[in-house]
Amino acid sequence: MKVAVLIAHADREPFKSVKELTENEIISVNASEGVDTYYAIGLKRNRLESRLRDSVETMRWSRSFFILRIMDQVLLRKYKRRVAKRQIVDREIRIRVPEDIRHLTPKLLSAYEFLFNEGYDWVVRTTTFSIVLPWNLINILNRLPIDEPRVGGRIVNQLDGTSFISGSFSVFNHSALRVILDSKSKINFGLIDDVAFSRLVLNLGIPVFPISSVDIGRDYDLLSLSSLSGSLTSHIRCRSNPKTDDDIELFTKVLDKVSS
Repeated sequence: MKVAVLIAHADREPFKSVKELTENEIISVNASEGVDTYYAIGLKRNRLESRLRDSVETMRWSRSFFILRIMDQVLLRKYKRRVAKRQIVDREIRIRVPEDIRHLTPKLLSAYEFLFNEGYDWVVRTTTFSIVLPWNLINILNRLPIDEPRVGGRIVNQLDGTSFISGSFSVFNHSALRVILDSKSKINFGLIDDVAFSRLVLNLGIPVFPISSVDIGRDYDLLSLSSLSGSLTSHIRCRSNPKTDDDIELFTKVLDKVSS
């Protein structure tokens, strides 16, 4: 079985520092179970562009969110016809889209296409501040079909009764990626990436299965990691605020615990 972990990365702080500190160890942990690791990265931004894009992004969390959704459905509709171009450099998939939340869906769609073409049976999408436990995950995936579309991961249930598969931990088999890529014209690019892909998956009727995931937000939580070996938990997310050195330190502690 051929499995890849795809880390949605941004080449800016604090994510840049985390990658520099943990990349080799992350790759080693995944490789211990024969799992390959890739980083999906968009175009670098200069300071002015960062300020402009970040200011636009604030609309997503304001009462004007619907305006941004309409804008993105118009401005990003070209990705319904063709996938963004990319360049592969070692374990980095460098996609030619701006590095911001608005372009995360076309960025990941291009990375999914690359991994699909590479013939991976399963693709695990996660984040820079997350760690996959490949030994537990492989045991789960071995029991599931590859020739029928399947999608799994961390299921988030919302107060309005809807749910989606968290972008911190989403798992797609080869057949599901084929259907998603063939149906890219149906993606709503006005939605944030994990919601957009989840809506598509549900609308296409692809079966979804939950996989256990845990959050680590403080040093005290590290005590719970000793019980994860041999469990069904396959993913750890660092939920501390990724803007301080303390958060980076906590994440490296989690990784050291997992890899020891």
